[in-house]
Amino acid sequence: MPHSYPALSAEQKKELSDIALRIVAPGKGILAADESVGSMAKRLSQIGVENTEENRRLYRQVLFSADDRVKKCIGGVIFFHETLYQKDDNGVPFVRTIQEKGILVGIKVDKGVVPLAGTDGETTTQGPSPSPTDVPCRHLHSVPGEDKGIMLGLLLRSLSSGPR
Repeated sequence: MPHSYPALSAEQKKELSDIALRIVAPGKGILAADESVGSMAKRLSQIGVENTEENRRLYRQVLFSADDRVKKCIGGVIFFHETLYQKDDNGVPFVRTIQEKGILVGIKVDKGVVPLAGTDGETTTQGPSPSPTDVPCRHLHSVPGEDKGIMLGLLLRSLSSGPR
């Protein structure tokens, strides 16, 4: 079902639509690598690894350094804010690593999940604060090496997220 976002210009709506179509092109999907520090703590503790920024970076490096065959099935990768500024062991930003595979990079802009009233344990995302065009999102277009998908691709996810 198409969405109507009156705050977006016709050009922005087309750009958002083009990004969405690129991310979910036939045979492709989204790699959600947007685990928060708390979620990563749970994941790392299961394998006896301390939850430090360096260990989270190393985990992501393994994930993002998969060979180029992944570009056949991944159209977009969602980053957690911390990941946006991390680099691999050679100093290459993870953003560039992903983009060089022809995959769009996005950043999580919602504030996590909250209980959905009137349901039996369902949750919904708490949207960006206070709006998708607020200052916390605006700086994303100035991140070196990024493309327009970095913000709009995740705004699409955040704006279209329904009950989970």
